[in-house]
Amino acid sequence: MMKETLVETQETAGFNEPPQRLAIGGHFNHLFMYSILATGADAGGQPEGKLLEAIEKKFSNFEGFKQTLKKAVVERVLPGWVWLGCSPDGKSLVITQTNHEDNPLMHGVTECTCTPIVGIDLWEHAYFSQYEGNKEAYLDAFLENVDWKKVSQNFELYNLEGKVAPILE
Repeated sequence: MMKETLVETQETAGFNEPPQRLAIGGHFNHLFMYSILATGADAGGQPEGKLLEAIEKKFSNFEGFKQTLKKAVVERVLPGWVWLGCSPDGKSLVITQTNHEDNPLMHGVTECTCTPIVGIDLWEHAYFSQYEGNKEAYLDAFLENVDWKKVSQNFELYNLEGKVAPILE
């Protein structure tokens, strides 16, 4: 496992042992989420380039995307994650959810496989104390700290060149 990337580990692990699944998923999910967050001038705004085009194609506009994402976040009951990802064929975006520390790269575990470009932690530790359980306020703050330039670059790497984002390698 030490020689494998996180992606390869998740694709081949089998995840028969829950502690292994939680450890690998938790490590990847948090590493990935923090890689797309920023502060200062790099934070907030909206996607650009090919990602913005894909969002507009799928959700009409950026506001439509945020509303669809908000619905997925607010309706999430169990601890887990909400993801924005590229479909396996690279032709569309999907919003999906996973339980606990699972993620869309875990073959044979999750129903929706995609290459994630945004991951939102919805365990209570992420939003409960600071936002008093208000998932909408948490999501608004999260989106204000997303580095959309980085997410757009990751999307274009995956979608246009067939490579996964650097954090996934």
